[in-house]
Amino acid sequence: MRKSLFLFALPMLALALLIGCEGDEGPAGPKGDKGDQGDQGTQGVQGETGTANVIYSDWITPLEGSWRDTTIMGSPLKINHLNVPLLTQAILDQGVIICYSKSPDGKNIMNLPYDINSGAVAVTVNFRPFLQRIIFYNAKQDGTGGLAMSDDLSWRYVLIPGGVPATKSTVDLASLSYEEVCEMFDIPE
Repeated sequence: MRKSLFLFALPMLALALLIGCEGDEGPAGPKGDKGDQGDQGTQGVQGETGTANVIYSDWITPLEGSWRDTTIMGSPLKINHLNVPLLTQAILDQGVIICYSKSPDGKNIMNLPYDINSGAVAVTVNFRPFLQRIIFYNAKQDGTGGLAMSDDLSWRYVLIPGGVPATKSTVDLASLSYEEVCEMFDIPE
């Protein structure tokens, strides 16, 4: 038994001495050849269209007295036309159009449409886009015509061309506040 213990311990001792000894580091070996490059991967999926193509106007104050009475589909109202040369058929068909109204003191910015009360009558202020123009309008909700709008109100539009089909996670841009839209699309206020 002693002999077998000795035969087992001797190689273990030799192994421990070899592992525990450390010599000087040798010189670096020659640099190896560059390895083969693998096949190029497949092209990635095209990303969504960015927002660099968003179009927005300055704040526009209509000419004095430019609101006029008209009747559309039997309803009397007041309208004001705004020329918008960049409002294309593609934007009308596939894009988003958002309009705002700003009070003369600049404190109140309203997303259109909105309702206001003028005495005892509620008035709806809204817009209707057409090829290369937007018509702003207002109508008393009792059907008796439009309200004489202040010539000091300013108007602004934001045109967002389409290009990416909507998904359930898409934000309803028309429901965002003016400040949120400006922040999202880097529009100067």
